[in-house]
Amino acid sequence: MKRPSGGRSDCVNLRPGNKTLSALTVAVVLAIAVNGQDEGERNVADILDEADAALEEGRYAEASALYENVLGVEPENEHAVEGYAAALSALDEARAYDFVLGRSTAAGGPPPAVSAKLAELMCRQGDYEGALDLLAKNETPEASFVRGRAYYKQGNIPRAIKELKDANVNGVPGADYFLGEALLSAGRHTEAAYHFRGFVEANPELSVGYAALGEACQGLGDLDKAAEHYEKALELDGRCTRARANLAYIAYLEKDYGVSIQGYNKVLADNPGDADALYNLATVYEKVDRSVARMKWQEFIELYSGDPGEAVRVANAMKKVETL
Repeated sequence: MKRPSGGRSDCVNLRPGNKTLSALTVAVVLAIAVNGQDEGERNVADILDEADAALEEGRYAEASALYENVLGVEPENEHAVEGYAAALSALDEARAYDFVLGRSTAAGGPPPAVSAKLAELMCRQGDYEGALDLLAKNETPEASFVRGRAYYKQGNIPRAIKELKDANVNGVPGADYFLGEALLSAGRHTEAAYHFRGFVEANPELSVGYAALGEACQGLGDLDKAAEHYEKALELDGRCTRARANLAYIAYLEKDYGVSIQGYNKVLADNPGDADALYNLATVYEKVDRSVARMKWQEFIELYSGDPGEAVRVANAMKKVETL
């Protein structure tokens, strides 16, 4: 049985703001054009401070409006460009991509932070090679963070670990989580657990951290501690696939097949296309009901026979059907 692993992502609780630009802010922006360079610089700084605070607090619509107003006066203001790109990324990735791409093709190219943001958006669209090419000469911590995630997605784990360590040392938020994932993939469970603990301490409200920490503990053989972290993840997010699937796997290891079956069925109820859960469910049923196991193997074959990535497991399922 393949040890299950749920979706690994940097989920955050987005809280888009719903405030409109105040009359006072509009007045300040208008004053910039009227009152001259020194007054303009002072007021732009005030607006940027307000925009930064809104961005930090998750009021993305308000932040984007503030940054956009600064750009209306100072189109090349790098601070505003970076902030606007970040706010748009939370609100509408397509708009963010178009904005950043436009900046990237402008004369002189984008600031390093903006090219890193574009590369991140490219990664989300699956263009990892394009992202890595774009960041070839970008040595900022943000670029290391994006490169590390791109290498991870490509399966180049050693390069991913190197880049993510650089990003983590330089304090890029979330780098500790992705570094932990890369270390977990390399079988370096002790190091992975260390970084996941740091992520959990900084983000106790996010289920993904507890689910990942549980998997590191599971890799170290501490099933009780792993289960504790999985339960915490499910307490925070009842649909946390990674935690539920791994709890089902632990139940299988402990020969508690009924609990294991319930767990995998719950995973499939929430995520009908979860191939790992269906494959593992068929495996568990072999222990308790071979006729049901045969039906589950047949279901796996019907669903995944055309998927090149599942060729090995489909072939194994076919053998199971013949022998059960």
